Amino acid sequence: MTTAVKKGDIDNLEQWQPGDIVVFLGGDFDHVGIVSDKRTKDGIPYIIHNTYPFASEIKLTSFKSPITGHFRWKF
Repeated sequence: MTTAVKKGDIDNLEQWQPGDIVVFLGGDFDHVGIVSDKRTKDGIPYIIHNTYPFASEIKLTSFKSPITGHFRWKF
């Protein structure tokens, strides 16, 4: 799936759905997050990820590391 997040591009932003798995390049290891059901006013999704000492929810565009994977579990 897409790894680009394009502000103002409705078609692109609709590709990011709650529950999607997102992988970021993070130094010596990859970092994994889950797309939240929350979005900013301009449609950017939030992501839930583990940060010490607890999980947090931040805007997907707030991550400084590049997105290396975007996956969705199909039932």
